[in-house]
Amino acid sequence: MLHIHSIVNTIFNSMTYIIHEDDGKEAYLIDCGDIKPISDYLKENGLKLKGVFLTHSHFDHIYGLNRMTKKYPEVKVYTNEAGKDGLQSPKLNMSRYHEDVDDFIFTKQENVEVIGVGTLELSSINSHLSTIYTPGHDESCLTYQIEKYLFTGDSFIPGTKTITSFPRSNKQNAKVSEQRICQFTEGTIICPGHSTI
Repeated sequence: MLHIHSIVNTIFNSMTYIIHEDDGKEAYLIDCGDIKPISDYLKENGLKLKGVFLTHSHFDHIYGLNRMTKKYPEVKVYTNEAGKDGLQSPKLNMSRYHEDVDDFIFTKQENVEVIGVGTLELSSINSHLSTIYTPGHDESCLTYQIEKYLFTGDSFIPGTKTITSFPRSNKQNAKVSEQRICQFTEGTIICPGHSTI
């Protein structure tokens, strides 16, 4: 049975989700933030990290990647072309605009796998992941569905208006993406990019 463990990160209450089978040995992340609680959970449950799927490349969803790939050097980081660009640009990933964080540049570009819209088989968790392109908040925004779980990042946070004031934001695209996401919400559990509590 699929298990989702959620972590509220220290930067802007961004969310990281750890996905694995209840009795499995491998796991995936949706977004990457604070490394200690992620590493502790993986260790406590005897899990090997296989990959990180990014909902978008803003720094509050990626800032743990350099430490993560140092600890787990084989881990793949999945994003689209715009996300790949964001991983290399403090301007695009917004880290440049925050005094309390260092400019973020992802150091292991060879670990990045560019993905498009479609379905990937995640054999290590006996499931499929569907990728939905949901730009608006940022060009790099992707929404993922795994079984009954819908990981929407910042493209759709229930009860919150999508922020479209960033350099690669687009208000019209955000509205279309929200409508697209709503087509998948019936019978699903929404896992947004930030804690709403």
